[in-house]
Amino acid sequence: MCFGRKQSKALHVYGADDMLADGSAAGCTSGLALAIGSDLAGRVVICAALAFDRMFVDVARNAQRRFSSPQCQSRVRAAAAHRARKAAA
Repeated sequence: MCFGRKQSKALHVYGADDMLADGSAAGCTSGLALAIGSDLAGRVVICAALAFDRMFVDVARNAQRRFSSPQCQSRVRAAAAHRARKAAA
């Protein structure tokens, strides 16, 4: 992917072809670039789940979110409980 910048503060992301995956990646890249370039840059966080690299913008009032979604948090807690039960047995 190539990144180009015109004079009007617009970010243009384009690839060599019109593949759906390239378009999706371009949209994600643009969103991340906009978040990093705005006043939300300090709130871009990587999800705390192991082997998971989803990034999100923490818009909670106290900026203390660690997981990208409640489902992700539940999955991590269930895995920890399973490991604790297995260790106790």
